[in-house]
Amino acid sequence: MADISTIVKELFTHVPDRSNNDELVFICPQCDDTTGNRSVNLRSGLTNCWKCGKRPGHAGNFIWWCRSLGYKVDDADKPIELTEAEKLLNEVEKEKFVPSVVDITLPRGFKRLADDMESGYVTLIERMAKRKGLALDDMLKAGVGFTTEHPLWEPYAIFPVHEYERLVYYQGRTYVDEPGKSTKRFPNRTECPYGMQYWVYNIDKIREQKPWLVVCVESILNVLSLEKLDDSFVTACVFKHSVSPAQLQKITGFSWVEEVCMLYDSDSTADAWIEAGSRITNRVRVSVAKMPIPDGKKKIDPNDEPELALEAIRDRKSYTVAGELGALLEGL
Repeated sequence: MADISTIVKELFTHVPDRSNNDELVFICPQCDDTTGNRSVNLRSGLTNCWKCGKRPGHAGNFIWWCRSLGYKVDDADKPIELTEAEKLLNEVEKEKFVPSVVDITLPRGFKRLADDMESGYVTLIERMAKRKGLALDDMLKAGVGFTTEHPLWEPYAIFPVHEYERLVYYQGRTYVDEPGKSTKRFPNRTECPYGMQYWVYNIDKIREQKPWLVVCVESILNVLSLEKLDDSFVTACVFKHSVSPAQLQKITGFSWVEEVCMLYDSDSTADAWIEAGSRITNRVRVSVAKMPIPDGKKKIDPNDEPELALEAIRDRKSYTVAGELGALLEGL
């Protein structure tokens, strides 16, 4: 059998404390995993993520899964050996890389809500929207749809992502939230050649509206909520509480953008300050908006209280080292 142990330790973030002689645990690159929820059995060669459960089309074969995500393994299924200089160069080029806008296809059988208003899925999506403080019209405006033909995507409302009005990516969201389970699904590399870190939801509006302020959020639903309240800025979804180099390059590439504000869930404020420090540029200001935590709640996201999110944006703070330190101390 291929040296799976070497592949895991070379290509992924291994979590030794949760691993044993028969099974290795590592951070899943397909979801918002941060603690290590994907494992691979060294005897069977099968892999699965306990958080997102993604085993697309290959019954969990680890080597096939690696290759489907674009990871390179040689003919012996061992990582290609690179010199330290080559590894550094690869990371530098990856940071600079912005893919060309190339059309992709939505999951098999995708149908927009607007094209089948009699479907029972319309009711499911409307209920999901109401739980998030939104309405069915918001889903229709966003071009949300569903499929009954693709078993992996059938449980999800599907949100298309466009750049220059061309479909470049999409994301799924469960109709019903289940405690302890991920509510989101992202396409794999075979479905979309470039992952979420390369795309910005609502970037066409930045191009058209020419705002001086862009607010970055984690969720497409956050975008739909905030743009209903205030049109003096544009809200853009980056799909996680981190703005990638490619995403930042796109957003700050517009001459009219003077400031990028990071508005994440309340439990990610400290991360936002760290992120702001790593994303300081010599062309735009970078700021952080702190979501308050109401009494009796552990955390809150912009969809829970969009008015509070708007207030947080108005009270945002420009990045300073002192601000970052204060946020870190507050989180202790």
